[in-house]
Amino acid sequence: MRRSENIRHPTLHWLLLTALLLTLSPSATIARTPQMVALREQSLATHVPLALHATVYDHYEQHQIKVKFRDLSRVRLRNGQPVDIDNAVGAAAIDAVQQAALGGEWRRSQTVAEATLDQLRAEAMANSGRQLPDLNNYLRLQLAPGDDALAAIARFEILPIVERALLIEKPLPPPADVPDYTKAGAITGNVATDRYQRYLDAAPDGIDARYAWLGNNGTGSGVKICDVEYNVNFNHSDINPITLLGPTPDPTQDDNHGTAVMGVVGGKNDGSGVKGIAHGATLYFASADTAQNGYDVAAAIQQCMTVLKPGDVIILEQQIRGPNFVNGQSGCFGCVPVEWNKENYDTIVTAVAKDLVVVEAGANGSQDLDSSDYQSGNGGHYPFQPANDSGALIVGGGRSPYGDWGSPARSAASYSNYGATVDLQGWGGGVVTTGYGDFFPGANPPDTDDKNLWYRRSFAGTSSASPVVAGAVALLQSVYKAENGTVATPAQIKQILRDTGTPQVGTKQIGPLPDLRAAILSVLGSNVLAVPPPVITPGNGTYAMPLQVTIAYGSNMPAGNRNLRYTLDGSEPTADSFLFMPEQG
Repeated sequence: MRRSENIRHPTLHWLLLTALLLTLSPSATIARTPQMVALREQSLATHVPLALHATVYDHYEQHQIKVKFRDLSRVRLRNGQPVDIDNAVGAAAIDAVQQAALGGEWRRSQTVAEATLDQLRAEAMANSGRQLPDLNNYLRLQLAPGDDALAAIARFEILPIVERALLIEKPLPPPADVPDYTKAGAITGNVATDRYQRYLDAAPDGIDARYAWLGNNGTGSGVKICDVEYNVNFNHSDINPITLLGPTPDPTQDDNHGTAVMGVVGGKNDGSGVKGIAHGATLYFASADTAQNGYDVAAAIQQCMTVLKPGDVIILEQQIRGPNFVNGQSGCFGCVPVEWNKENYDTIVTAVAKDLVVVEAGANGSQDLDSSDYQSGNGGHYPFQPANDSGALIVGGGRSPYGDWGSPARSAASYSNYGATVDLQGWGGGVVTTGYGDFFPGANPPDTDDKNLWYRRSFAGTSSASPVVAGAVALLQSVYKAENGTVATPAQIKQILRDTGTPQVGTKQIGPLPDLRAAILSVLGSNVLAVPPPVITPGNGTYAMPLQVTIAYGSNMPAGNRNLRYTLDGSEPTADSFLFMPEQG
């Protein structure tokens, strides 16, 4: 039962604040009062990386904040004002909130309906047996003229009903892509030099997606994937259909990054261009930066949660400023995974509790997430401590066999964050995919304006690593469902991929590279059929073509096996040398 006694007695700071607020008009310059100057400086120290103190509002919104109310009660907007709908905290606490707002305009922080978000939370708690944060208790405040975000945060964080007040980040530019360090040109037929989707190949180079495709539902069929980032080309000719969830992306945001991600996981299986790792999956997209709601990663994750079911996948293709972020840089040194933000973390924890597999970019910040920099400040929120693990699969950027960002393969690229909660790695360079146009048509800038035909030669960063891992997750999940009749939990998926992956190289922990062959074999166990290759007579000689061979399914052959592997010279067939059989018989 919620009780008003749970609200602690007002502190001296709160009493001083109340007296101060009664003397101020909404247009007053709050930060100039002696009391608020001290509190504003405290907010600056606890909420903003030191390097950004002088330019704080180049990176954060000056005229908006978010307020998270304690889960002692359900605080909801009614007629534009916060209301304690459980009557659990008392009128005085709500009056203090109204006074602290100084006439600012309140609105919901979310784009998902209030009742829907309550239902998602209830389902997640029932599924996980955990008490989860009330995401509806985050509200957004548009500040009154003359007010200041840091000053407002100082006012709200004194209030006993407030758990935390938050600055709102401005979006970072999409991660810079890797320069082309290889000499291979257009497709020449030279397998030693030509770029291709080598990350699909067998371990140790790739994740062995080609093995997964051979049967046992290993295409991602029955799995939904929702990508969270800025924008995407919904009309690319080589990507399976993508459904938009929530508000329309900000049209000023470039769509190449999202297009590259979607090509890795969901490129069409049509015999040309690229082939997505999970080309049988259903694709969704939720924008983290919309004209309607601004930059809001948590709201985009919540949009994914409205359509995804247990076992489905969310890709978080975002990174945010951490305590070591360097102002004015061209790269992203000091960038960190989005769960460094408490609202993002709370939303991820809720999604994982619903058994959604969250694949989170580890960010390109060159940070040791185990260092003391991530065990202090940040309002007491330390998500990279193993005890606070959100349950997301955090992905590091591993060097590829192509040598982008140096060698050896599967060691941490120089840009990649690393640490105890970085679970798995993907290719952090050399990823051939859709978008950008430097691979095909091939010029830079591309020599055609038709973006629906553009391909990328070397997509990189934890941006490329994350969809490689997400694709592996979707394939493993689809096989697991076909074999067991139920989905694997996020913890099970993480454990299987970590236990069976190709080990990393080096000491900076970014985790193993998924090995789908090993992962799938661990799931199938003794159910894997050992079928000896048939002997076809005549076995050698010269014969008139066509040579007809009839192959029948054995009585124990699983229905999902629809591929016949073959060679014409008697050598061992590769994962590429197969014929697709559309029906049995």
